[in-house]
Amino acid sequence: MKIIEEQLLLNNIKNIKAFVNANKTMPNIYENISSLENKSLQDLSLKSDILFFDEISFILSVITSIVTHPQITTKTEDIILRAELAPSLQNDAFLRVLQDDRMWKQKKLKMEPEYVYYHQSIDEIRTYENRFIVKVINIIDQELKKYNEFYISLLKSFDFQDSLSEDGEKQEKAMIKINLLLKKIKFIKNTRFYKEVSKSKEEIRYVQPTNILLKNRLYNYCFKFYRKHIAYDDKIELEQDFRLYYFTLLLNSLKKNGFKYAKSDQKKTFKFTKTNRPEFNNIKFESKLFKLVINEDINGFVITISKGRIKVDHLLMFDVDNGFNRTDLNLRKRSLKNNEFVTIESLTVWKKSFIENINEEKNTFDIKVSKDNIISEQELMDKWLESKISHSYASKELYEKYCPVCKGMDKEVDNNIYECKECNSIYTFYNEKNKDVNKQCIWFIRVRGI
Repeated sequence: MKIIEEQLLLNNIKNIKAFVNANKTMPNIYENISSLENKSLQDLSLKSDILFFDEISFILSVITSIVTHPQITTKTEDIILRAELAPSLQNDAFLRVLQDDRMWKQKKLKMEPEYVYYHQSIDEIRTYENRFIVKVINIIDQELKKYNEFYISLLKSFDFQDSLSEDGEKQEKAMIKINLLLKKIKFIKNTRFYKEVSKSKEEIRYVQPTNILLKNRLYNYCFKFYRKHIAYDDKIELEQDFRLYYFTLLLNSLKKNGFKYAKSDQKKTFKFTKTNRPEFNNIKFESKLFKLVINEDINGFVITISKGRIKVDHLLMFDVDNGFNRTDLNLRKRSLKNNEFVTIESLTVWKKSFIENINEEKNTFDIKVSKDNIISEQELMDKWLESKISHSYASKELYEKYCPVCKGMDKEVDNNIYECKECNSIYTFYNEKNKDVNKQCIWFIRVRGI
């Protein structure tokens, strides 16, 4: 997720928290969900990127000045030197030598100091403020890489059309600026300042204003840049807010598809406080055809959809890093090995990723990214839900033999659930009242492995 998207997310979360606290119960939240104004996190992207790049260019110029002449702390420590190696002695050090007979040695008929106490000054470059500058450098570096990846994803491939780009001029300008900024970053990261300070193992998690950050003009520019653009110091909080944002989009999708809040589950209350956020667990919905239950999971939800005796679990995650977070997925090794979920997918601000080719013995998997045209987050959520509840009338006699998705004949059948081995689609048949027995409904549980 880009910095500008994080800022808009934080604004949305303020509205969502106020909305949830005002409505309190889940029935009220669901009933009034359409009145919640969620702005797309994509809104500011593309519109103000060039201005943001100009800000980054200025800050990198400031940082270049800092790395050339950094603020350094001088530390003094007492050491013992051979007398001939000490360039000079301070008065207090000379008095200590006079009082310490271990420092003296008799030479012929007189005593001379063999060793002396010496005040040594050491310049310390790994100060808090310089570690903060390295943090800003790394943030800008990561941000530019996100922008570079994003703009590359917008490039059109040749498909025998006259034009390869709908907005080539703006895209070209942005990518030229990104490349220039990445060169500046590369120069800065090759300096002695960066190499030395970045060795520090002390991580700055929450940035605190110090005298230098507030009063030194160059450091203050960087501090103001950080405060202006960084909405989240804590990634865990960012991930939780992103999941909450998508939860409200999921409620909108459910409403569009005719789901009602389950009558047996009317009393759940929710409230945000400064220290706690509500848990969205065991939330039940039902439509004419399906029942659906939402439970929280690692950075997402397990969404259980059932019809009659058939029940399937989908793991839907929301990733702030524009793709699956493998660390989180490693926590799901048991689930992946046991093939617990029918689909394992991740939604970001711009796209959907999904897990395929799960190897139960080696516990490995492939991550694939959908190549659809760019659509809004609400449309991403709508498409995800629709893909899980799609159904159609069809001849059971025909589609017991041929996959309704790819026409393949290689399939497995288990308790009226058909899995096509050629395209990985899963579907089942069910009867509907007052319909032709030969024209049963197909429920497409998974289509082409996505």
